Amino acid sequence: MFAVRGGGPTYTGLTPLPVHWSRSSHRRRRRGRELEEEANRGAGEGEEGSAAAAAMGVMDKLKIFVVKEPVVAASCLIAGFGLFLPAVVRPMLDSWETAEKVPPTPLNDVVAGVTGKKK
Repeated sequence: MFAVRGGGPTYTGLTPLPVHWSRSSHRRRRRGRELEEEANRGAGEGEEGSAAAAAMGVMDKLKIFVVKEPVVAASCLIAGFGLFLPAVVRPMLDSWETAEKVPPTPLNDVVAGVTGKKK
């Protein structure tokens, strides 16, 4: 049976777990362990001090992070776009100048147009 503790259902052991509860997280953890093992096997081969090996280690760790924490990785990606766009695109748009500045319409003409009175 399920008991509510701390705001969410908690498994008490009286009934079997629903099938959909643990499979996806179990697969994600297993895939993360496989990637870690693969990275550890690859680290022992070749030149450990080279920049290529260091970069490969970073990429492997990034892969593991994305597999283990997909929501956090997606949030970081969205935040990256949120920081990039205003920092880069806005100055580019501000650097473009229009051909001619358009003078504002005189206020008397605006009031006359809104009220319908002609001068």
